[in-house]
Amino acid sequence: MIQNEYSNTIDFLGEFSQENKLKYLTHRYENDDIDFFDVLEHARYRILYWQGKINKEVYDLVYGFVFGPFWIDHNGNRHDYYCGCEEWVNWCLDNPGLHPMDQFWEEFDAFKNSIRIYNGKFDDYIFSLIQNNKYNGLTIYPDMVSLAKLDAYVNVRRLKKIIEAILSDINDISLGENKSKVTISCKRLTVTGNGVKVDEISILHHDSYPRRPIEEILGHLNAGGGFLATLTDLSRGSAVVSVESSWDNHPLRLILNEEDTPVVEDLSNQEMFGYKYTIRISHRL
Repeated sequence: MIQNEYSNTIDFLGEFSQENKLKYLTHRYENDDIDFFDVLEHARYRILYWQGKINKEVYDLVYGFVFGPFWIDHNGNRHDYYCGCEEWVNWCLDNPGLHPMDQFWEEFDAFKNSIRIYNGKFDDYIFSLIQNNKYNGLTIYPDMVSLAKLDAYVNVRRLKKIIEAILSDINDISLGENKSKVTISCKRLTVTGNGVKVDEISILHHDSYPRRPIEEILGHLNAGGGFLATLTDLSRGSAVVSVESSWDNHPLRLILNEEDTPVVEDLSNQEMFGYKYTIRISHRL
């Protein structure tokens, strides 16, 4: 179920780059034969097709943007204007052949930045977290070059929640351990044969290692307790999240939500530098 919902969400968001799917909801027309009311009618068919098959938060976001009565953007702001609202419909009637994003560009930008991270946006977001001094127990070193390259269709609001939850937990731990160094980076892992791209965001808390054995952590996780259980629920249907570290001098990777239950992988051939979270994003672009 986890894999089906996530892979379906990847395919659904990828439709915003496909001409015969949802592209013209957020892109200007490439010829004069396209009418926005036709775009909306086609979008209705595509969106209803995916109902119940994808991440509910993503579905509600897109449905709300197209049909209302409201939608919530990547920053948690509510928007009461949407494609089918009276103001936009009347504008389209008065301006045939034009795209409403020509007039209501702020709303379209907010929506587009809620379903996709664009080049040069992710590094700005991480820098804003550092500037806000929310995590005052940490010294964060972002790899701005790699972060700036991230470009992916993804549930941006949920990704931000995942990252901020991880940094908050590390901050709490750091205050007790007096180990404040954190590095954040991103890299492209692969492009699969079916056109799915995979990027991985890494958040490493240097020189910090788990105190409890892996068996105890797994028991606690399977019982639904602790931060890792919270993180599993938070990331389900949006990303694959793992933790890597050394348990009793044994390097391991704990994959939280790729399958229905957590998976442990042996990393004996890798050197550990602390406790690392990885957020793996799959997308079509």
